[in-house]
Amino acid sequence: MFKISEFSKLSRIPLQTLRYYDQIGLLKPAKIDESSGYRYYSAEQLLKINRIVIFKELGFTLQQISAISCSLTIKKRDTQQVTKTTKTEKSVPIKNSPIPLRTRPIRLFRNVAV
Repeated sequence: MFKISEFSKLSRIPLQTLRYYDQIGLLKPAKIDESSGYRYYSAEQLLKINRIVIFKELGFTLQQISAISCSLTIKKRDTQQVTKTTKTEKSVPIKNSPIPLRTRPIRLFRNVAV
């Protein structure tokens, strides 16, 4: 966890901007200390703030960025749910399939041992 000042330096986003993003719900701190009110951010949120910066540079409004972020979060949750269910299911080989099944790993680079 990073204090807001550390997070500000790492992300190169001013403190006032981070507080504003919290106020409008665009980037809520991972944790807020109840006694001091100090905001703490996670390393994962550095990725989110980078996405926000990129969308701003592309000309999106904060409202549009917020909608996109919500959409990405929902898709991420859906993907995680699918991954959980597929891990619990057993894979069944398909017999008489017209598509040959690969038994060896695919090499993406030459001279790389797999």
